[in-house]
Amino acid sequence: MLVLRGMQNTNSFVLLGGLLLCLVLTIQIKQIYVNNQKYNRYLGYEQYISEISKELKTVEKTANKSSLYVRHLNEILFKYREKDIKNISLPRMIKLMQGETN
Repeated sequence: MLVLRGMQNTNSFVLLGGLLLCLVLTIQIKQIYVNNQKYNRYLGYEQYISEISKELKTVEKTANKSSLYVRHLNEILFKYREKDIKNISLPRMIKLMQGETN
């Protein structure tokens, strides 16, 4: 009878140890899974940021080209306006200036 009680305690300890080991392994596996999910999200964010960066560079290039075109257009308009002003008589210029202010 005493031998059976000792075996029951040993079996209980082995079973308890096995359950504890399973619990620890389950926690470790869960932690690995969570870290993997975080890493996958990080890779997704990194790719998204990379795409946004490329788009912003494209927008910046387009804005620079547009600015250059506007500057060039302003120079051309300014030259033509100077030509027109030189060819206009004084009474007509006064009339035009009054028309712009009204």
